[in-house]
Amino acid sequence: AAPFHHGPRNQFTRMGSALQTDDAVRMITGATVTDFATDGIGSIVHIEARSPGGASFRASGRYFVIATGGIDNARLLLSSRPVQYLMGPGAHHVGRSFMEHLHYVPAVLLTDSDEAAEEVRRICGDADRTDNWIVLNDETTRAENLLRVAYNATPVHRTSTEPAVPAFGDLVRMFPFGPFGIRGRARQAVQAMGGAHHIARALKARLGNDIPRGTFALSVMSEQIPDPESRITLTGRTDRVGLALPHLHWRVGLRDFADARRSTELIAADFERLGIGRVVSLWDRGRERPPVVAGGWHHMGTTRMSVDPGAGVVDGHGRVHGTDNLYVAGSSVFVTSGYANPTLTLVALAVRLGRYLARI
Repeated sequence: AAPFHHGPRNQFTRMGSALQTDDAVRMITGATVTDFATDGIGSIVHIEARSPGGASFRASGRYFVIATGGIDNARLLLSSRPVQYLMGPGAHHVGRSFMEHLHYVPAVLLTDSDEAAEEVRRICGDADRTDNWIVLNDETTRAENLLRVAYNATPVHRTSTEPAVPAFGDLVRMFPFGPFGIRGRARQAVQAMGGAHHIARALKARLGNDIPRGTFALSVMSEQIPDPESRITLTGRTDRVGLALPHLHWRVGLRDFADARRSTELIAADFERLGIGRVVSLWDRGRERPPVVAGGWHHMGTTRMSVDPGAGVVDGHGRVHGTDNLYVAGSSVFVTSGYANPTLTLVALAVRLGRYLARI
């Protein structure tokens, strides 16, 4: 099992007040970087910034670091013609190879005894503090040439395994973020309405804490193979400061699901061999992908790292190819996604970059 330890929910946001009072830091909020001015031969001279109210300013420095997330890092580079001119062949890769972690429920685990159910609960832990994700060992993953997939077992009522229930759950989860992905949401709404009686029974069981001890939903968080056609582009619309809005074309290939299906078969065989229980697949064997798939807000890969300027956007230090003093920090520099949450890795890379810039 792979342990995931959860720190305080405000672990990073509470640092804002510390930065604001640090004499070595000048923090400006309420403004957006809109472009970079260059000397035409490799260096960024200053950034252009603007507020929604119309105020604008410039800021100069020795080094510039873009750290605006897996989508906006690419958006800023795509919006700046001066930077793209400096980048040369590396500009072709900006925005490409977008990756996410695929989240869905491919199977249900039915344990053989109360003791087995308690062991599964012990292994997977308390999701509020620490939860363990079950993964295949490295030897099996390499021997089968599989993408990495992790499983978490969550106690559920058996009706929660009906496709309508996860479809309804995803609609509820996405509701606060507004109407997007209309066609996908419409398909989920139709699926949910077709199983309204299953949703009602699942909600009644959950609200009444009537969850059987021996039924677990096996939730997946899986790696996605990089695809250059899975990408960020710019639209013809602009935001409040005049910067072009991004468009995400997220492509999920059949191998992403085929590897997860094979991993599920191997995990199921281990559960049965160990006498823990039986795994029932929720995948219709005639389908190539599960009915409900979501992302985890883990945006990766759009400014991928490569020592070769013709194969990526930044070098091993995060410096944008073709520039002397422009760097990128964050999960957008990831070349592959693995199965784990990206935060620890992206913070480690940011700390590494900070120490590097302090030395040069």
